[in-house]
Amino acid sequence: MRAMARLKVHDRWTVLPHLAIERLAENLWRVEGSLPDMPLRRVMTLARLGDGRVVVHGAIALAEAEMALVEEWGPPSFLLVPCGCHLLDAKAYRERYPDICVLCPRGARRRVVRVVPVEGDYDAFPPGEAVSLEHLDGVGRAEGAMLVRSDDGTTVVLGDLVSNMPHLPGAMGWFFRHLSEKKLSARNCSVPASE
Repeated sequence: MRAMARLKVHDRWTVLPHLAIERLAENLWRVEGSLPDMPLRRVMTLARLGDGRVVVHGAIALAEAEMALVEEWGPPSFLLVPCGCHLLDAKAYRERYPDICVLCPRGARRRVVRVVPVEGDYDAFPPGEAVSLEHLDGVGRAEGAMLVRSDDGTTVVLGDLVSNMPHLPGAMGWFFRHLSEKKLSARNCSVPASE
């Protein structure tokens, strides 16, 4: 728990160890990375809109070779901070891409604006067929969902509401396992069905 309390927001582009970009669909990429002094993993999801712009969900600063691939795929245009805890690289992304539009769920705004200016909540995202954003009921609008429609179906991208990471050993593993079970049993959330 002390490691979580010490986790600082990066003021500069700080690349932590991360895996290679996974291409999940023609308009959906994923990158998994590490956190300093913590066994937890984090995930950034990249979605490409029909007009070529890229949506960054849960920003992770990548090495320059991977960032060149992202920029070649399309300009990073929207930065989604999925909840008030995913802020480690948000400020660095805003510095690197000053025109990026920062959005977060309505209930997370107060915490997010302490780190990075926010242009709006998930309702401000432009409507489109490829990617849409939804607030989630039952979580005080502190988290939301990104729905990405690809040729092979619809992917629902969540923040911390559902954890799909492997169980960790020791006391920290017990804590996060217990926290995940509590979240799921205490919240009545619904994710809209794909259209």
